[in-house]
Amino acid sequence: MHSNITRPYPERLGIILLSVIGTFTLMGALVLGIRNLGSTSVGTMMKPVTVRSEPASVSATGVDEGVTRPPADQDTPHNQVSQEPADKNNEIPDAVTAMDIPPENVVALVNDEIIDLAALNTMRAADLAMADLLAQPTSGDDDALLERLINGALVNQAAQDAGFSLTDGQIAQSLTGFLSQHGKSVDDLQVALAARGLTMDAFTGYFSRLLVIDGFLRSQSQALGMTPQAYLRSLQEPARISFGPASENIPALTQPETISAPPADDFTAPTADLPHSADPSEAPLDMPAASEEPGAVVSNPPAVEYGTNVGQFAPLFDLPALNYSEERLALSDLAGQPVLLSFWTTWCPYCRRQTPVLVDAYSRYRDQGVQFVGIDVKESRAPVANYIDAHQMEYPVVLDAEGATAAQYAVRGFPTTYFVDGSGRVVARYVGQLSPEQVNTYLDQLLAASGQ
Repeated sequence: MHSNITRPYPERLGIILLSVIGTFTLMGALVLGIRNLGSTSVGTMMKPVTVRSEPASVSATGVDEGVTRPPADQDTPHNQVSQEPADKNNEIPDAVTAMDIPPENVVALVNDEIIDLAALNTMRAADLAMADLLAQPTSGDDDALLERLINGALVNQAAQDAGFSLTDGQIAQSLTGFLSQHGKSVDDLQVALAARGLTMDAFTGYFSRLLVIDGFLRSQSQALGMTPQAYLRSLQEPARISFGPASENIPALTQPETISAPPADDFTAPTADLPHSADPSEAPLDMPAASEEPGAVVSNPPAVEYGTNVGQFAPLFDLPALNYSEERLALSDLAGQPVLLSFWTTWCPYCRRQTPVLVDAYSRYRDQGVQFVGIDVKESRAPVANYIDAHQMEYPVVLDAEGATAAQYAVRGFPTTYFVDGSGRVVARYVGQLSPEQVNTYLDQLLAASGQ
């Protein structure tokens, strides 16, 4: 059985904008073609650039529709904890307001860079057009598209910080060389793009961004003596990613998980129809002893199938608690109770907007036997304690200071919510901000699944 210890963000080779997964996708086909053209090599060796943990105050290049960063004077340091009253939590994030993007169109915020539905649609159309042009299949997987957009945003931000860019001549030469290598012309490309509703200008901007990302990722990883995968991980670790309302438009985030793959390569969310509760007798009877280490990840008994897929037992944890009767809280302490697990941070705008929803829901469902646990990820005690007091959070909050528990639960952005039945099995997962109606629906179904 695969371990359920997972990486914070996807690291599949084909999702790093560089490789081909079995067959040519847009990214794989373009970059493979470009790399095979010795005369059109892009990017140059650069001095290593320090990976930043704060968003840079540089404006967007504007080369990719739907992927934008706020103006420099709109950037807000992420380490500033909101101390505003609860009614302020429903305000639209500043980055969204600054770019005049409808809030409902925001798919994700990546270090304050906005990824909206336009970016997702542009990438999807470009993928399909290139698949048509090259007579190659494409997965049409929005899950993979979103991963590519997020990882691309991280690399592009680092490239902007380093002042890395390509000339129009390099970009034109790369595109011409790629088409020539595959026996295609610009006219052929325009026909394929038009069939998918994409203009040549939009594709050129998209292609330009791709070349910058690829060129910088290769040059920077070489300068640092790292593999591209390792360099991408170094960008992912400090990244601040939260999911907006439009994440509900990603099928992989809104449909039930039906495969039994290890969670490291999944990006899943709940099914609306929660499965029946498992037989309580199947739950592990002997829970492991609590670790003495802060933020410990408890070893899961090998005989039990632990994981994040629906039907698996939720991974165990034992973490320091802030507003609980004991100094620590372990998942095993809640055996027999249906549980809502909310992975969140104080800097995540959609977490802040979800907080009053959970506070209200807890006041109504606690007497019905549902326990809520807020799991704050990679933050220190003081700002989290201040946030709890400011927002009158009565349900227990624990500190996942190293992010190890979030990794176990395959958390790749915030907020992420799990619903666990009384036997300890995962019955649903939701990525993004929950509305009051959604919370009520999930909790009612969770109670029914737990036989309460």
